[in-house]
Amino acid sequence: MTLLFVEDDTLFAQTLIDFLEEEGHTVLWAPNATRAFELSCRPHDLLILDLYLHEERGDRLLAELRASGNDRPALFLTSATDPNQAIACLEAGADDYIRKPCDLFELNARLKGLMRRYYKSVDQLIELWPGYTFNPATGDLYIDGKIQIMNAKERQLLSLLVRERGRTVSYEAISEALWGIEREPSFGALRVYINTLKKIIGSERIINVRGEGYIII
Repeated sequence: MTLLFVEDDTLFAQTLIDFLEEEGHTVLWAPNATRAFELSCRPHDLLILDLYLHEERGDRLLAELRASGNDRPALFLTSATDPNQAIACLEAGADDYIRKPCDLFELNARLKGLMRRYYKSVDQLIELWPGYTFNPATGDLYIDGKIQIMNAKERQLLSLLVRERGRTVSYEAISEALWGIEREPSFGALRVYINTLKKIIGSERIINVRGEGYIII
């Protein structure tokens, strides 16, 4: 899944990003509230926010994101031990919180739990086309009831296109989802992934909008 991570401690952020990417996630990192709002326009599945940011408290930032229409599950990272701080997080629209320093594997389990609850159940499938069903929580595609084998990048790409179905997903948004903001995108590899998906679901269902990106119909 793609995570929007708001954290102003660069060293801690990089440690967490490295771990989450090793676990198969894509991380959009925002070191401040301004960048968080910019990245919130990119497709993402879940929010991770530090409670104490230099510019603005994380609970206020989340309240502003909620007011702007962002309904993605949100988890707070906080060093606060005051239970009132946890209440403030939840009242701002958070779904969960975890105290720093945190066990990274527990954090990953909580993120997966949030996604399962957000989609009601990991077994909840949506029908894309007759004979094709998709699990939005796992990125798995089923054809006539049988799971389709895909690599991690192919699942990420399909998940992104399905989530934005009917809308053009820009090359920039795709490259960020697949390779992250700091890494050089591979457009040659992207074409390979697109062609693979076309073979799986049918070339007529993925359209290349020249100069803009791709759309799934």
